[in-house]
Amino acid sequence: MKSINVAVVALAVIAVVLAILWVITYTTPTRLGANCANLQKQYQQLQSQYSKLNGTYWNILSYLGNISGSSILQPGYFTATWVVVPRGFTGVIHITVTASSPIEVYVLNLYNYGLWIEDSSYTYYLYDQGTYINDTVTVDPNLYIIVFYDPSSTTTVTYSVTISTTYIPTPS
Repeated sequence: MKSINVAVVALAVIAVVLAILWVITYTTPTRLGANCANLQKQYQQLQSQYSKLNGTYWNILSYLGNISGSSILQPGYFTATWVVVPRGFTGVIHITVTASSPIEVYVLNLYNYGLWIEDSSYTYYLYDQGTYINDTVTVDPNLYIIVFYDPSSTTTVTYSVTISTTYIPTPS
């Protein structure tokens, strides 16, 4: 009788082991496959969202740093525009100006722009003058004011300007 009980127990153990092996073989890969497919779908969705956000981000940067147009300055007057260099980037600002008579161009941060307006001592990142200006300046993250000034007391200046900014990511 003992040998029958041992045989029954051994058979039961073998049946349980086979059942476990069957579950592992036929259900786990299916669940793993489903989980893998689900994770792959989520990854592709995140990748798509990242691409859209990244494109939007670079479009905003292009808007913040690229300007072109033309204008007229009366003698002794100025006009200004601005360029933003966000944190995490270095900005390379390229300015090209063609003018009918000499014009002055300044690149200042906001603080120094206030000093320049008050005719106080100020510091500039770029200064040039002439009828044709083609300059580049590399700057750190900040808001930069680009000033166009007609230094003449008698001559109106007609000018055209192109400003393009290249953003270079800085290492973290």
